[in-house]
Amino acid sequence: MRVTHKSITYKAIVNMQRSLRQVEGKTDEISTGRKISLPSDDPSQATRALGYQQKIARSQQYSRNMDTIVDRLNQTESALGEINASIVQVKEIALALKDPSITVEELNNAFEKLSQLKGQFIKLGNTKIGDQYIFGGSITTTRPFEETNGEIFYRGNTSEINVEMGDDISITTNVSGSSVFSMSGADKGVFDALDTLIQVAQGGEPPADFDTVLDEIDGLNNTVINARAINSNRGFRAESAQETLAAEQTSVESVLASIMETDMALALTELLSLQQAYQLTLNVVNKSFQRSLVDVLG
Repeated sequence: MRVTHKSITYKAIVNMQRSLRQVEGKTDEISTGRKISLPSDDPSQATRALGYQQKIARSQQYSRNMDTIVDRLNQTESALGEINASIVQVKEIALALKDPSITVEELNNAFEKLSQLKGQFIKLGNTKIGDQYIFGGSITTTRPFEETNGEIFYRGNTSEINVEMGDDISITTNVSGSSVFSMSGADKGVFDALDTLIQVAQGGEPPADFDTVLDEIDGLNNTVINARAINSNRGFRAESAQETLAAEQTSVESVLASIMETDMALALTELLSLQQAYQLTLNVVNKSFQRSLVDVLG
């Protein structure tokens, strides 16, 4: 096949234009700091980058969930710890009330302290984090514990609140107030025990089954200890998952950066090489045009 001077010139011009586009592309990359500004720059890598961006977005949502989970579990532990300590005080007062030699002054002090503890239990049962009650089950916007005419009512439920902390991974973040205070239907749990002790502190005769009341208090204390153990285990899981999530997100962000972000040192070297290639192509084209002009004049 005959290769004409015209075809050589045309090919040189095409190469020059391609070299110029490469120089312009690399210059834009350096100025923006990004390898890919448009999907058309590199469709394959752009598709990979989109996948990683979506994964990072999910991780960020899970991270926000984890912050909420850890805060809620920590607040729950704090409240359960106070409830635990208050039940221990109730047991100490109950043992004192059982002593037949207890004085009137001691009875009055016991009555005052038990009344305070009853109010403390209601307050702790209505603990909030932000605008949500933590012991109301899935009913988080209504006070779970209310006192009407001296009787305590639980307005929450026993439903669990499960929050996602990863793909196909969730964790329960609540303990119902009825289980914490051993309330079920007409049985008011800790509040029934308190009312019995308050009556004794007011001068009433200790019930014949007073030891049963003491056993109930021990059972209430064990219930709270078990709730704390469950909550603590959830907290451990959440914090471990939080650390794993943070490590995974850092890894994905690093891969995305390698796809999207420019290595300036390498890009400058590549730009220099492209400029040299463009200049060489430009020289070839110039010589080609000069030869064509000589041919015409000759």
